[in-house]
Amino acid sequence: MPTNTNTRRSPRGAAALLPAALLTLSLLAGVASSCNGEVTENRQKPCEPLKPAAASAPPEGAAGGVIVTDISGSMNGFARPGSVRLFTIHDTLERAVRDALPSGGAGASIKRCYLGDGLDCQSPLQVRALDNPGSYGARESRLDLFLSKAPEKDAGQEDAKAVEDPLAPYRLAVLVTDGMQARAAGGGGGGACLGGADPECMAYLLRQKAEQGYGIWMALLMLPFNGTHYAERPLDDVLWQRIQQHAAEAGREERFRGISFNVRRAGATPFTSYQYEGVKPLVVIALSKDIEGGRKFIRQFVDTIKREPVVAPADAAYSIELAPLSVRPRHITKISLAPSSSIEDVTPVTGQRREPGLYDYLVECGRGGKPTFLATWEEGEGAQALPDGVRADFRLAPNGDGNLPQGPLATRALDKGFEVQLTCRQLQPGAYAGCLDLRAELKAEPGADAFWAALHADNMYEAPERLYGLREMVQKVLDAVTAKPRETDRVLFRVERK
Repeated sequence: MPTNTNTRRSPRGAAALLPAALLTLSLLAGVASSCNGEVTENRQKPCEPLKPAAASAPPEGAAGGVIVTDISGSMNGFARPGSVRLFTIHDTLERAVRDALPSGGAGASIKRCYLGDGLDCQSPLQVRALDNPGSYGARESRLDLFLSKAPEKDAGQEDAKAVEDPLAPYRLAVLVTDGMQARAAGGGGGGACLGGADPECMAYLLRQKAEQGYGIWMALLMLPFNGTHYAERPLDDVLWQRIQQHAAEAGREERFRGISFNVRRAGATPFTSYQYEGVKPLVVIALSKDIEGGRKFIRQFVDTIKREPVVAPADAAYSIELAPLSVRPRHITKISLAPSSSIEDVTPVTGQRREPGLYDYLVECGRGGKPTFLATWEEGEGAQALPDGVRADFRLAPNGDGNLPQGPLATRALDKGFEVQLTCRQLQPGAYAGCLDLRAELKAEPGADAFWAALHADNMYEAPERLYGLREMVQKVLDAVTAKPRETDRVLFRVERK
């Protein structure tokens, strides 16, 4: 049997002096023992180098951007004759969209659409008219039509036809709305959207877009509001007292200092809407398969709007990336025997290799070997797009490839690396290889700093300065996006049990 001339044994006593790249926990390449005791690689190499994830790209023909504005009656209270607040927001949106598109500047085309009972992309409504209360009169806001075209049915068939992606023609699509609460009887979308564009429907459709490779970003602006708030349910005197009490408490909050909160009703009980003065959220949702372009858009839009006298309180402009989320990669840079580890019956082998996406390590051991290795990592370059409320825990864990059983190998996370313990007596004599992935496991757990939890409302009627269903909608999208770990490096750990 031929030998591996590139592999040379190191003396047992010199194990602790091996270079850092040694114990690359290269768990997955196969090793075989030759007749004369030399080590050769098995023909099977189950541990392939980790390849960078392929970036999503806009479909061929996708160009320019589209800005869709909700013109339902519930938006009326944001508009004021003589004000330029909404014009400023939309002008900032246009400039941010143009700068995010590859052509950039004035050459980037932007289409304007308006959304109420349906989606209208032919309206001559000008941006300056968006500060006119009369521009907002639609009976409902079919927000689901922004993400999913209404299904079509053949005569005599109950099932809807598959429909094309309404966002496909655009490189960047933006929706401006006051919420996700509107319901439309018989609304399209299927499944969770049979009732229309409520928070559950929006979460359902946004999860679909994330699965299709779209990046998704949300900005929330707190704006002065004076108009009708639609409770979308009958209210009695008991509920009205709760509404009045909440408005009084909101006016005493430190963050709303200087802002007046007033509610008043007209008509007899029950009633389904009331007049509200205070602040209210305006939401901007952006989608694009051009991930860097989408990030550039949301960053520029929010940074610019914070410098304008638009939001109230003065710093109340928030943003979050819902997909794809990226973690700055970590790479194993050194593997060595732990200072307290026993080197009895243990011989690390020189000639280890570090290549992009793979750290290869080989160790020989006898029955009495029980070494502990330290695998240290360094953080690489890359975008870090983890929002408030999302945590990343890194693990070095077997991915199932190779013939090395998991039982003899145990790993645990340390501050700047991992401890890996090998128990050789649990292995029969022979050659083993296993693959360890360095992965970030993401978890969405909003805390007090996450705006999407702090500005969430449990119902539509009691807290108009918050957004009904915000936390659940964001949480459901993040739960889906974070379900799959992000692998950032791989280790091939080879063991020859004597």
